[in-house]
Amino acid sequence: MTRIAIVEDCDLVAEFLSDVFEGRGYDVTVCPTLQAAQQILETPPDLLVSDVRLPDGCGLELVARFQARHPGVPVLVVSGLSSEQDMLNGYESGASDYITKPIHRAELLAKCSVLLNRARRPHASGPVVRCGHELPGGPDRAFGRYKIESLLGQGGCGVVYAAIDVRSGKQVALKALALATNARPGAQERFLREAYAISLVKHPSVVSVIDFGASQGRLFYAMERVHGPTLAEAIAARGVASEAQVLEMVWALSGALVELGRADLVHRDIKPENIILRDGRFDRAVLVDFGLAKRPLDRSLTAPGMFVGTPDFTAPELITDRPIDARTDLFSLGLVARFALTGTPAFPECEGLSLLRAVVTDQVEFPVTLSPRAREILSALTRIQPAERTPSAKGLRRRLAPLVHPAREAA
Repeated sequence: MTRIAIVEDCDLVAEFLSDVFEGRGYDVTVCPTLQAAQQILETPPDLLVSDVRLPDGCGLELVARFQARHPGVPVLVVSGLSSEQDMLNGYESGASDYITKPIHRAELLAKCSVLLNRARRPHASGPVVRCGHELPGGPDRAFGRYKIESLLGQGGCGVVYAAIDVRSGKQVALKALALATNARPGAQERFLREAYAISLVKHPSVVSVIDFGASQGRLFYAMERVHGPTLAEAIAARGVASEAQVLEMVWALSGALVELGRADLVHRDIKPENIILRDGRFDRAVLVDFGLAKRPLDRSLTAPGMFVGTPDFTAPELITDRPIDARTDLFSLGLVARFALTGTPAFPECEGLSLLRAVVTDQVEFPVTLSPRAREILSALTRIQPAERTPSAKGLRRRLAPLVHPAREAA
């Protein structure tokens, strides 16, 4: 039986899609959030149907990750976003086709039938276009130096490819400013700021920049390729982490935050998808995606009152537009630790405005099964008022050292 996975948070739309597909005899699974859809990355359906705007992030990020893992499986984006640019963004993320809401039953069924038939008969779709063909130099010599292997993912302003540096033979992650976003106001400045932010920080738990440049107006930078699952993928595949694993992860990432502090940077987007477990090890966690990183007093490129980040893992001051500092990242790190321990965000029953309200008013609770000392340390990271939190990453490491490295003083 043909299996279709639907990622859609609106109950009415999800019910309509389910009724249409089940009426054709398809087996349907509905996921209302990105978190719920993580299973799709491990066990792909025959067709993925995804909305763009979801309570816990952008559906195009799921599409990009899904296509990177399962390039032969078709993806249909169904969205209320209907501009030419919105559609281009959908296709660039890896969508096979794009339908705008309101949805017409006949169009939906026709497009799904075409996509499923093409997937069953690959030759019917014509020659396969190689990943990275749109980059200067093409997929074999992108930016004059990189051979593209596959798509790794797509973020807010860039596309990331697995590539080989033909000069050194090393595996790299190549990030290029997305073609569709290249001309957007502030896009190049944000991309440059991201590359600059990463290059300032040298630490085993921060992805390192190898090369940076531009060609034919396209900005790019090459990073070390970190092998391993993201924290989100690891929890989805293996289940929740142990207390010891989580403390080792927090220790590793707190070292990264110490170096960010020295560079006067706040990451602003610490979340399970932006943490890679090098070789699958929690004690070798690596922080990636510095697209939102900025100096605490720098208000450029972000309009006052504009929220950035991921609501499930953001600090109250980012929502209320108050000043940020190192404690902002510590709050997110605490939420990430809780996710690793429980498999859910802090307020899984909330979405939209109710989620934002909970973040700024409700104290985060940690499992009672934690040791008292670990629970105290992690709880101190997620106090609503910054003045009540652990004041610095160095301070966090001093408190963690007796638990993680009993015989070693904090670095």
